[in-house]
Parts: sequence; structure tokens; C-alpha cells
Amino acid sequence: MIKTMKRKNILSAFATILFFSIFASANGQIQKHQASYIYTFTRFIEWPTQGQTEFVIGVIGKNHPLTAELKASSSGRSVGALPIKIVEYASADVMGDCHILFVPDEKSSQLKKVDSKVSNKSTIVITEEQDWVPSESTINLQIIDSKLAFNINKAQFNTKSMRVSDKLLALSK
Repeated sequence: MIKTMKRKNILSAFATILFFSIFASANGQIQKHQASYIYTFTRFIEWPTQGQTEFVIGVIGKNHPLTAELKASSSGRSVGALPIKIVEYASADVMGDCHILFVPDEKSSQLKKVDSKVSNKSTIVITEEQDWVPSESTINLQIIDSKLAFNINKAQFNTKSMRVSDKLLALSK
């Protein structure tokens, strides 16, 4: 009986480790896809770039896994003539000017503050809420049927001095 319990405990521990390994791997894949989507969004939006020297993509939160993926996927790339720069902000309190701002779900409590800081700027706010689309979000990334999808908040785009492509709107869920 003790041998059976030890085997069950070992199998249970192995199953738990396997589950978390698969989850971590899948989570890493999600960040790769999110980074790819974010870069692709830059090509379907007309950005006001007059007087700017770089295209800034910000992430709220230090050491977020998406930051590394964004840096890897944007290396050597540009938006128009502007090289892409990836910046992490510890919180909305210290965020600077950026073209795109990613607010991870664990930082969604800061959306009201983010919105007040970017309301009169040409900044796209991208969120990743699964059960709802925040009104402060311009684009929300969601996993639907095990695939990454996105919703576009047209009202947010209408308040910005930029235009979104009809092709991108058509792909939105």
C-alpha cells in the first residue's frame, strides 16, 4: 500500500510538472504571437510621425515576457522611416510618450490612469482581457478557440488622429 501511494505521489508530481511545463511553453508561444500581431498592427494604421525620431512601443510592467518577444521581433525593423524602440514602464504613473502601449491583464487596474494620460495623444492601447473588452482599450487581444484573436474599439480610434485600415477592421472579431 505504501508503494502504491509513493507511485501515485510520484505520478501526481510528474503530471503537475508536465502540466506547468506545457503551460509555460504555451504561454511563451502566446507572447510570440502577441508580438507578431502588435508589429503587424503598425502596418495597418496611419500614424502621425511628424517630428519624431523613433516609433515607441511601451509595456506596462517590468520584466514582462512580451517585452523580450517584442525586442526580438522588432530588431532591425521600422515603422515607416522610424526605427522601433521597446520601452518598459513600471506603472502608468511613470509612462512616457509612445505610439503603442501594451497593458497586460495583471495591470488592467491601471487602465483608467493610462486612458487619462493618452486620451489626447495618438497612442494605441492594447490589452489582453479574456472575458471583457475594456472601454479604454483600442485593441484587445483574446484567445478564442485556442487561437489568438483581437477586437478593435472603433470609438477609441475615432478619438485619435490616426486612421485604421479597413482590412484590419475586417479581421477584428
